[in-house]
Amino acid sequence: MDASLSSLLKEIQARDARDMQRSVAPLKPADDAITLDTTRLTIPEVVDRLTELLTQRGLLPDA
Repeated sequence: MDASLSSLLKEIQARDARDMQRSVAPLKPADDAITLDTTRLTIPEVVDRLTELLTQRGLLPDA
């Protein structure tokens, strides 16, 4: 299988667009979903941010 990163990205974006626009059970975040953009974060920063969010919501004990 020969796939470039750009073609793979285009396929994923097309799939996600189809899934979000379908009439039956469209792909969408849950009403209580937490969205975290990790684009420019390191793995330790992601872990720290998730820990903060979960603690704020009472899902983890205070550190």
